[in-house]
Amino acid sequence: MPPSEQSEQQALVRWLIRHHITFFHVPNGGQRTARGGRAMKAAGVKPGVPDIVIIDPPPVGGYVGAVVELKKTVGGTVSDDQRAWLERFHARNWAATVAEGYRAARTWLEDLGY
Repeated sequence: MPPSEQSEQQALVRWLIRHHITFFHVPNGGQRTARGGRAMKAAGVKPGVPDIVIIDPPPVGGYVGAVVELKKTVGGTVSDDQRAWLERFHARNWAATVAEGYRAARTWLEDLGY
């Protein structure tokens, strides 16, 4: 059985911490009550925001920062909202990608010089 998206993200977070990269996770996913969903929306939560936002500029490419939408290695799908956010970041000179698993995300980040 392939690893879950959560375990893939935990591996990526460990790698980011080990390499002293400044990042945060946007906790948009998960199940919640209708009331909880309304409260989050009222607080500014937006659907599709990438999972990991790295505010340290990549050493390669001249980007402002980098964002990763992390999916599990098998069976992950990208929503229209997620694609739109990746395009928004890219249009503002951020490196942006969908990575299928920790290894793909790590390779992409290493290619950016992190």
